[in-house]
Amino acid sequence: MYSIQKPAQAEIEIKHSRFICYLYPVQTEEEAKEYIQKHKKEEWKANHHCSAFILGDKQEIQRSNDDGEPAGTAGMPILEVLQKGELTNIVAIVVRYFGGIKLGKGGLIRAYCQATKEALEQAIIVEKKWQKEVTLSYEYALIDSLQYYLSQNQYVIVDTTYTTEVSTHLMIDVEEEENFCQSIEERFASKIRLCWGEVQEIEVPVSPPLL
Repeated sequence: MYSIQKPAQAEIEIKHSRFICYLYPVQTEEEAKEYIQKHKKEEWKANHHCSAFILGDKQEIQRSNDDGEPAGTAGMPILEVLQKGELTNIVAIVVRYFGGIKLGKGGLIRAYCQATKEALEQAIIVEKKWQKEVTLSYEYALIDSLQYYLSQNQYVIVDTTYTTEVSTHLMIDVEEEENFCQSIEERFASKIRLCWGEVQEIEVPVSPPLL
């Protein structure tokens, strides 16, 4: 599952109607509803404040609202864009200022979809991962060979300290812990000590999902 790192927005205009999409990362249903009410209050001159949100690691909670638009033409199209993007813990609010020309059901569906997609293109999409801190302690003679090994396997070094020995700090995906230990042992034959720290949830920026 993916989410967004911080709020994002985009605006489109179709036949003089303005559609402004606001995206927010959220953790609870109450938080999502607060953002929806915020825009209803701040943009009270708008004709519609349509919305959708998804919550939970498996997208357990999903809600949508057409806010006066014909049934199924606004909230559900917004929700489907979020679903297709495999997004969660996100609320999308599309505010419409009516421009005087009716778009029809098909036109409304396309407009709300497009506004949501364009806002997502402006967002920083992240994937949440559980990683574990590990410190590798070793003699100076192993610096070059260890750093080569880490770079070849695309491990990212957090920092390295130099005292009577060298200590390199990494973050490893939790599911990679066993393989990492085995690989280090096979390559360096107990010449490196591993000290494991806490598990942390981190956000890793990724390429936007297909929408």
